[in-house]
Amino acid sequence: MFVLVLFGVAVREVRWGEGDTRGPMRAALAGNLVNFVLNLALIPGAGWGVVGAGLAALAGNVTELALLVLPVAGRLRGARWDRAA
Repeated sequence: MFVLVLFGVAVREVRWGEGDTRGPMRAALAGNLVNFVLNLALIPGAGWGVVGAGLAALAGNVTELALLVLPVAGRLRGARWDRAA
């Protein structure tokens, strides 16, 4: 999950650098909403405890990352790793 968070931060910074502040905020709100709803459903609802909290956090992070990446996905496909960089 740590890699997802770091990738999300990198993409968010790219979006901010391009002048888009609303898109990352909407993605963060959507991710937090997914996390909140799944916490309610999985921790007390399903009785999954810590496992439910972890799954809810993962789903929230994936939601946020997906909403951040969608607008820049075309440009990310063309990205290449450069050892010199």
